[in-house]
Amino acid sequence: MDCPQPTRDLSYLRNDDIPDFNRRVRRKPCVDLARMVKTSGMDEQDTRELIERTGGPLQFGLKADQGEEFLRMLYGDFHVDPYHAEWPEEFFHVNGALSDFVWYATVTAHRKQPMICLLSAITMVGSLIGRKLKSSLGARGVTYIVTIAPSSAGKNRPREVIQELFSASGAAAYLLGEDVTSDSAISDALASFPVKLILWDEFGKALEIANHPQSAGPLKQATALVMKLATSAGVKDFMPKKFADPKFDRMLHKAHLSILGTMTDAGVKHLTPDTMKDGFNSRFLFYPETGGRPDHRNPPETAIPDSLVEWSREWAEYRPDDGDISWENGPEQRVIEVSPQARTSWDRFRLRCDVLGDAYTEDEGASIWGRAAEKASNFALIAAASEFVPAQEFQIEQRHMDWAIAIVDWLVIRSVKMLESVSKTERSRHMDEIEEFVKSKRHTGAPLSLVTKAFHHRLKTQYRNELIADLCESGRLICIETGGHVGRKTRTLYWPEFAPALAAST
Repeated sequence: MDCPQPTRDLSYLRNDDIPDFNRRVRRKPCVDLARMVKTSGMDEQDTRELIERTGGPLQFGLKADQGEEFLRMLYGDFHVDPYHAEWPEEFFHVNGALSDFVWYATVTAHRKQPMICLLSAITMVGSLIGRKLKSSLGARGVTYIVTIAPSSAGKNRPREVIQELFSASGAAAYLLGEDVTSDSAISDALASFPVKLILWDEFGKALEIANHPQSAGPLKQATALVMKLATSAGVKDFMPKKFADPKFDRMLHKAHLSILGTMTDAGVKHLTPDTMKDGFNSRFLFYPETGGRPDHRNPPETAIPDSLVEWSREWAEYRPDDGDISWENGPEQRVIEVSPQARTSWDRFRLRCDVLGDAYTEDEGASIWGRAAEKASNFALIAAASEFVPAQEFQIEQRHMDWAIAIVDWLVIRSVKMLESVSKTERSRHMDEIEEFVKSKRHTGAPLSLVTKAFHHRLKTQYRNELIADLCESGRLICIETGGHVGRKTRTLYWPEFAPALAAST
C-alpha cells in the first residue's frame, strides 16, 4: 500500500531525549537497590558505604561518577529520616497560615495531635487557594488526606478549627458539609460554588463502599465522582453525569474539591493490596497516628490569631481575573513560578518515585509512589501561598519544595507499611512493630527497658518477651549484653544492619 509521506517530522515518536542517568536508574540493579534502601531504612551514609563495599556504582549499572547523583535522588536535601517512628519536628518549621493554624488547633485541643493539625492546615490552605493559583509545574493545591486515630483521640479538633476559621473569615461557602450523600449532591454544590472542602467524618464507610466489588447506590457513585474530580481541577467543561433530561445536567468549570477525612483504625482493613490497585485509594494520603490516645488536658482560653483570620479572608475573597463573572465561568489561574532550585529538587523526587514505582507491584503500593510527586508539587504550592496574601508577589522556593517532598515521602512510606501490615496476622504485626521500633533507634540500639516502656500498654510481659525471643532467634534482631551498675547486666536490642562489631561474637 502506498502511504503518503508525513508532513511532520516523526522524530518526536522516539523516546530518545531522556538523560542517561534517568535511564540507568530505571534498570533492575538500581531499582532493587532503591527498594532495599527504602525497606531497610538505611540512611545516606549507610547506603554510600554499601555501594562502596559491593564494588561501587558500576555494580549497579551506573557510571563511576553517578554514585553521588544516585544518593541525591534517593535522599534529597531535606535531612529528615523518613523512617522516623514519630513525626519529625522539622515538619513544623513552616510559616504563615500553616504555622498559625497548627499553633491554634494544638494549644486549644483537649488532646494534642500536632501532625493531624498540620495535615488539616495543608488541606485548609489548599481549599482557599483553589481555582485561583497554579504552579508552573501544573499543581493546583488539590489535597485528599485521611487521618486515622482511635475514637476520642483528638482528631476532630482541627476540623472544628477549620469551621471556626471559615465562619470568622466569611469563607463558609467553601465548606460542603460532613455527610456526603450522593454524587448529585457534590455536583450541585460545586455548580453553585466551584470550590468545596469536605470534612468527611467516618471515612472508613466510604472506603468500604468504594472498595467492595458488589456495592452500589448513591455513596458508591459519590466515591467514583470524587476519584474523577481529583484530576479534573483544570478542566473547563466537565460534566459529572449525563441525564436523559438535559435540564438536570451539571457542567462544572475547573471545579476544585478538597477532602479531609477522619476515621478510626477499624477502617484500615479496607486498605488491602487488592484495593490499592483501584484509583480511589491511591489518590489519598493516609496518616495513621500510632501514638495511641494522648493525655487529656484543659486548654487555656485562646483567641484565634487575627493574622490567620485576615489571611483566610483575603484569600477567600480573592479572584485572579475579572471578578465574580469570570469566577463563575472558570478563570485563568494565576501562575506561581517554581524557582530553578525547587524545580531541580522536584525533578529528583519525581525520578525517585518512578524508580520506587518500578520496585513495587501494584499490590504493594506502586500506585502510591506513582502519585507522590504530584502530591509534593501541590504541597509546595500550599506552603508558599500560606506565607503570603494575594496582593503580594511570590514564588515556590527550594525550602517549600524540600519541605513538601520530605513530608510526602514520609507519609507515603507510612502508607506502604500500613498496607503491608493489613494482611498479616496479629502476632506477625506485633513482631514487625517491635522490629521497626528497634530499627528506628539505629546505631544506638534499644535497651529492653525502652522496649518495655514503648509496648507495655499493649503487649503483656510474657507475650512481649516471647516475641523478642523469636525475633532474636530468627536473626531479625540482635541482643547484646553489657555490664551495668552494681553488677547488673544491660541488654540492648539492635537491628542487624546497625549492630556494633562485637555483635558478631555475641
